[in-house]
Amino acid sequence: MAYKMNNNELIHRIWMFNKNIFQCYRFSIIYFFFLLYIAFRPNGFIFSIPLVINIISVMLLISIIAQIPYKPIKVILNIIIIFFISWSTFFAFEFSDWIWTEAVISILNTDSKEALDMSSTFLLTAIISIAINITLILLSEKEFKKGLPLPITFTIILFLSSFIFMIYRAQSLQLGRGPLIHKILALPSFRIEYSSTIYLTYAAPVLYSNITTLYIAIQEFNNIKNNISNINSRKKPSFLYTDSTTIKNQIERIYLIIGESSNRHHYSLYGYDRPTTPFLDSLNNNSKTFSYYKAISPAPSTAQSILRLLSFSGIQFSSDELRLKSSLGIGIDNHYKTYWISNQPSLGGPENIISTFPTEAENVYYTDSPSLLDPNHSIIKDITLIPEIKRMHDTNKKQFTIIHLFGSHIHYSSKFDNKDEQAIPKITKDNTFNNVDYYDRSIHHTDRVLREIYNLLKGDHNSIAIYISDHGEIVGAGHGFMQQFEDQYSIPLIFFNFTDIDIDNLVKKYKNSEDENFNTVNLCYILAELMGYQVTPERVKFALENSPFVYLPNGEIKRFEDIKNIK
Repeated sequence: MAYKMNNNELIHRIWMFNKNIFQCYRFSIIYFFFLLYIAFRPNGFIFSIPLVINIISVMLLISIIAQIPYKPIKVILNIIIIFFISWSTFFAFEFSDWIWTEAVISILNTDSKEALDMSSTFLLTAIISIAINITLILLSEKEFKKGLPLPITFTIILFLSSFIFMIYRAQSLQLGRGPLIHKILALPSFRIEYSSTIYLTYAAPVLYSNITTLYIAIQEFNNIKNNISNINSRKKPSFLYTDSTTIKNQIERIYLIIGESSNRHHYSLYGYDRPTTPFLDSLNNNSKTFSYYKAISPAPSTAQSILRLLSFSGIQFSSDELRLKSSLGIGIDNHYKTYWISNQPSLGGPENIISTFPTEAENVYYTDSPSLLDPNHSIIKDITLIPEIKRMHDTNKKQFTIIHLFGSHIHYSSKFDNKDEQAIPKITKDNTFNNVDYYDRSIHHTDRVLREIYNLLKGDHNSIAIYISDHGEIVGAGHGFMQQFEDQYSIPLIFFNFTDIDIDNLVKKYKNSEDENFNTVNLCYILAELMGYQVTPERVKFALENSPFVYLPNGEIKRFEDIKNIK
């Protein structure tokens, strides 16, 4: 007579099976759900089968590594996995984001002062991320070493299948809509490239895309670096030309002041409810030498923004653009003495991406600290640049001067002094390095720097100063993330104009009438015209076509109006 199991016994057996599984693999199960959290946090916990398969694949890989008998190989693989997953964990905890190529390129370009500021700000999160992953990976491997829940052969087959699926998913996203068979047949043609890495991040943001992202970022960094040493062979852009009339109308002294991480929504000039820019406010009420506009940066990180700001690339920058002269180079061609004055440190020589522009200048000044270990590395305030600016200013020469401020870069507490503290009283209870009070004080400090430059130039009736920021800022978090785009791109555009030139018409020339913001990717053409160049109609059209677009941290290019409200 056949035994018939009743419902209560069936439930009991299922419960005992699950209990035994949890006892045998409790740390592995905890780690599995932890990794799901890391994968889903950046997308707002919207369910995604590819993300689940990504995490299953990672757990299968860990279980396979646990079976490797040769300890040195196991140690090397564990270090690699711990490094990349800790990196993903850090980004998920701190920024609610995945790791994109542009974020890595920005890290590669981070100078010593910024690196120390950033490390002191995010050190605790980094330590926690590493500690969690070391602990849970090693405990999971210990469980898997005692016994796998599935036979090793089947585990390897499942891992390889999940890996192929993730490549298929990335390839499918890249190809877009089309017959399934075409996408399957296209799998052998998958290559690790800049564009494919974007889609692999969407398909497998934990571990696998981190590895390819680092590889592509280093490759892109080196591609640009290889074009940086060609300063003497760079050519004047063919779309710029001069004649006797334009040369006669040159502005003899042009200043471009580049702020750092300065979100215009925190300027009282633009309607903010704290008096962060009292000097600019006073000019707005009384001066004919002052004008300002709403602007956006072409990218939300310094490296990618400066490359587009000072070259003539447009939004779609490539390393080939460095074969042409920048705004500094064309200034030299038109007999300007060129200067780069910076409160940010020298960037490690000409191999650094951003340093391609300072090395093109004839005169360079940095306020470098004497040592990377100097505890006062970030105490040098922007206002201390003023004596050097005054020293270099010469009304008997044609000069093009770029002033690079430290502005409002994260670790805001080091970007202001006692005068700013008195002017902007503390209104929050937040005492971290990056609270809104400190950020607003750093804006006030920039206002004081601009006041000094205005007063220097106001007696020089053939001079113009332009103030922008390299990009905006998510106050308290930073920049370079796939979220809160309005804050990351919204920057000031301010002119001190002591000439008869019509700045308003010049700005309108390189801004589409339907665009609310001037895109500073086109500021290079305004600088060129101030230097006495004319721009061909075809290039003006190119500039206007670029005007609505911005470069995203994941490498995509989108209309700003389409993404600005994404939170």
